[in-house]
Amino acid sequence: MFIFPVLKLISIKMASIFHFELRRTQKNWASYFLGLLYFSAGFFIGSSFNLSFSEGLFLNSAFSLGYVIGLLSLSVIFIANLYALPLLFKDQDSRFEEVLFALPISKKEYVGDRFLFFFLKTFLSFILLIIGFAIGQLLRNDININPKFHFFHYLYP
Repeated sequence: MFIFPVLKLISIKMASIFHFELRRTQKNWASYFLGLLYFSAGFFIGSSFNLSFSEGLFLNSAFSLGYVIGLLSLSVIFIANLYALPLLFKDQDSRFEEVLFALPISKKEYVGDRFLFFFLKTFLSFILLIIGFAIGQLLRNDININPKFHFFHYLYP
């Protein structure tokens, strides 16, 4: 799994909290639904979005991709809000703060681990959006599409 190299960077205490959040997310069907929704939205945008800047400029040129991916990166704000609200309020709803102070971890470790999980979940959602966008662009049959695929244009717009 892609997360295990990251776990080496954090302490053992934090890794257990991270694993708990990971298992909790894997059991939640809404996480899978949101992942499919982000991928589908990216696919739809890639297959039907026509934004041409000038004549003779391909829709999958580096400039066009950089502009569209820059616009898609604004969606990270909304993705982060969808993930942050339940993450922030579930501890308060379950009165976890009473248990937290009894555990042998500091507040800094706990908050750092929660932020790391939140960041990775948001980043993975954005990656799913971009992968869907790239696949949607690849499956287009249009005269304004460059037939050559350049992975670097999607990676670093």
